[in-house]
Parts: sequence; structure tokens; C-alpha cells
Amino acid sequence: MKTVGAVIAALFGGAYAGEYAIANFSDNGSGLTGYIKVANGHVMVDLDFSDINYNYTGNDTDMQAFVDACAGQDLSWHMHTIWGHNVDSAYGGDAGGLCGSSYTDFHFDPWFGCGGANGNRDCKTRWNGCVDVDYKCNTTNYAMNPLYCEVGDWSGQWGKISQDGGVFQQNYFSYWAPLLEDLVPGNQDYQTSVVLHCSGGYRGFCAGFKYMMDSNTYAQPDPVGMNTFDMKRVADGFKVDADDAGYTVYIPQALYSDSSMCSTWSVKLGTDWDSTVHSSNDYNACINATGMVSDPTHQCIEDSSSMYCMYDSQSGNSERCDGVTDNTFTYSCDGYMCAIGDVSGRIGNIDFASCTGENLYVDNDGDEYCMLRYDDDIAVPKDEFGASVNSITLTCSTDAMNVVCASLGVDTNSYDDDGEDGDDDDDSAAGFAVGFAVALATISAMFH
Repeated sequence: MKTVGAVIAALFGGAYAGEYAIANFSDNGSGLTGYIKVANGHVMVDLDFSDINYNYTGNDTDMQAFVDACAGQDLSWHMHTIWGHNVDSAYGGDAGGLCGSSYTDFHFDPWFGCGGANGNRDCKTRWNGCVDVDYKCNTTNYAMNPLYCEVGDWSGQWGKISQDGGVFQQNYFSYWAPLLEDLVPGNQDYQTSVVLHCSGGYRGFCAGFKYMMDSNTYAQPDPVGMNTFDMKRVADGFKVDADDAGYTVYIPQALYSDSSMCSTWSVKLGTDWDSTVHSSNDYNACINATGMVSDPTHQCIEDSSSMYCMYDSQSGNSERCDGVTDNTFTYSCDGYMCAIGDVSGRIGNIDFASCTGENLYVDNDGDEYCMLRYDDDIAVPKDEFGASVNSITLTCSTDAMNVVCASLGVDTNSYDDDGEDGDDDDDSAAGFAVGFAVALATISAMFH
């Protein structure tokens, strides 16, 4: 049986297979060399501007426009949604130029940041869609909540690239960087691109992303705990910790060893909580208490909280921008195309049957517990707790009427064995807590 320390060390080793996407700037005639590389949330920039000839004096108007726009300028940089060349890189040109929209389209924006050059056709900005957002992307806002920025707006997130000194080298990290499948879908080269913009948004340099592998390990930093869903009413010590990289579920032995207990549970996050509901295991009561499924990025899951979404239960189709773009589709939890509240769509179900072997440990009081880790490539940003996320619902996978629901808040009560408020002073959960939770969610119903 492992100790809690040994299990935590095993959970957060942070190793990652050496897959990455890279955009190489080379052999395009501009003089710019180097790369932008993306792997497991790391965005690595290594660019050399020293061989660019900004002293052009010829009669080529396109070349002169390039020099006028780019010489001495800091560069905005963004992931764009296509790459229309069969070579690594190009330079110069808005409109019909080699880095123009015909070859690179616009910014990767699946979360509806809707900046001025977004590539999401349901945004009101640029495309006259219905999603009307005041774009507030800057480095300060992004550090608070990634929803302020387009996923592909790297300069908005981290600042511009400087040409001063001739060389720019910098590494960045975000849990909400584009995924490998966003950059090189199906591991196919030249599907998306990065564009470096000069003054006035001029598209100065561009390169297509390619799929690569190496022997490096692109480790993520240890996740930071944001919120805990404390299921104390079910059993002392039963909880789910939500952090930047996923979820850790702690299950007391009394639960996972009970053969009559439902063993697999789906998880969704809701927008609301009805404070008059103190305790309920009733399906309708939980549905009414928890509101809609949290969907601030307008992915249009069933029961979506987005004002721009509709769902047809008969056809199973979702529609965004009814009466505007009438974008009808089948919702699928796929990377950024997944509602924030659709936790099980990303991590699968919580499965008590996995409570064997290496997932078991003893706490500081000698009690046996199970610890299950579920990584989430796109976890809920911390500022969404208390904003678009105020409750949790767990539903038994074999009985949709078997649910429990919880509010976001601190549970300071003690409970008797029957789940009622009481004077039970059992504090075994204190030895079980591992310290990366900053908020608690009080479970408001007993499992069937």
C-alpha cells in the first residue's frame, strides 16, 4: 500500500511524449531564419532577424511596402487556421500577398474571443455572426483568465516579438495553448500556420506548421489547485480536486468496496445554485438547482448556458446563431470544441472499479483511500469557478435518474452517518487533504 506522498509524486511526474508542431522560417528570401515550436502547452520561439535587408532601394512596390511596414517594428504573432503553400515559409503581403488571407486565413479562435482578425465565422466582429464580444485580450487579462483571448493570439497573451538585437529567443507556457491536433490535424503537415504582423497589421512573415517527434520530454509544471468539490455528505474524505491540468478524485474505502454502489459517474458543471435547496437526491431538484451546463465559449452542448445556442432534442443537433448564420451541427466534445462544463466529455467517467493496486494508499491516520487522476487537456480556467461555474452534478452511468448535486462553497458542517447535520466530529479528512484546494463545494445529496 502506498503512502499519500508516493502517490502524489507518481501522479505529477509531468512527462510527455516528444511530439510537437514546428513552423520553420527558412529559404523564403526574407532573411529571417529560426522557428516557432509548440509542444504540450510550451510555445518556444527562436528567431534570427539579423540577415533581413531593410535597406532596400529598388522599384519593387511590394518589397518597399514590406520594408516600410516591418523595419524596426515589434511583431504581433498569431496562429492562423490554414497554410496555402507547399513550402515551409513565405513573407510579405496583405490581401493577395504570400502571407495574405488566401494562404493563411485568420486567427485560430474556437473559444470565441472574437478579436478583429478572428477566424470564427459565427463572431459578429468581422463576420457579422451573432456572438458579440468586447475583445479585451492583453497579457494581464490573459494571466487572470484565458477566455479573454483568442486561443491563437500569442502576442495578446504574452507580448510582441522584438527584432532589436537581431535575435529573439523566448519560451512560454500555457495550459490553454493550441493542442497538437489543432496545429497538425491527423499529424499532417501544412494545415495551419503562424503569421508575424508588422505595423498596421501588415503580414510580414509566415510559416506552416509541421508534425515532428524527438526524444525530448516536454514536461508541464506541477498543476495548481483551484477548487475542491468536497463530498463529505456521502463519506468523510470523498472529494474531487480540480486543478489547471485535470482532476484528482479521492474515494474512501467504504465507497469503492461497496458492491451495491454505482461505480461509474459522469460529471458536468452547472452555472447556478438554488440556495433554498439544502439537500436533495431528486433528479428534478438537482436539474432545477444547478441551472444550465456551463458553456461560456458557446460550443452548444445540450442544455448549454450560451445565449447564442439552441439544441433540438429530437434530431440531436445544435444550432448557433439562429436567424443569423444558422450554423447547425452535431455537438462533439473535441478539444476546444467542448463545453467547459462537459467534464466527462474530456476525461471520461469517474470509475470506482479503478480503485485497485497502485491507486490505493493510506492517509496519515492509517485509513485506506483510493486516488484516481484524470488529466484534462483543456481544464476549466480558475476564474470561471464562481462565474460561469457554480455547481456540480454527478450522474450514475447506468441510471440517469441517480444523481447528486453540489454548490460551490465551503462545507463547515459535520454529518451523522445518515447524512443529516449532526455532531459527528470525525476529522479523518484532515489527514487526507493534500493542500492544493482553495474553495470547497458542498455536496447536497446522498448517493442512492
